Amino acid sequence: MKIKLVETINDDSTICIDDIIEKLHLSVDTSTVLRWLQKINHTWKLTRLIPFKRNDSDVKVERKSYCEWYQTINPFQRYMNIIYLDESPFNLQMIQTNAWWKKGKTTNPVLPKK
Repeated sequence: MKIKLVETINDDSTICIDDIIEKLHLSVDTSTVLRWLQKINHTWKLTRLIPFKRNDSDVKVERKSYCEWYQTINPFQRYMNIIYLDESPFNLQMIQTNAWWKKGKTTNPVLPKK
């Protein structure tokens, strides 16, 4: 059971206890899973997000190639299915701020590419 628990946390360190119980198909209380996590030296910690490099040379090359590809599309097709988004902070609070990690170490997940 400990191996499956560690694998589940390694797959997604931001998973909550209820989701662990559901994913592993357990019929135990949340306090039991919490005790198991404490026995394997895992604690619920505050994460510090590390942003990925937006202006890295690889990203700039990707942007340039996308622009070149976009310019090759027929203008009538290009503007057919446009979705306009305003500047609302849609995903402002969508990042998980806590994660399971071993005692004595910090978890610093990299922000996903958007």
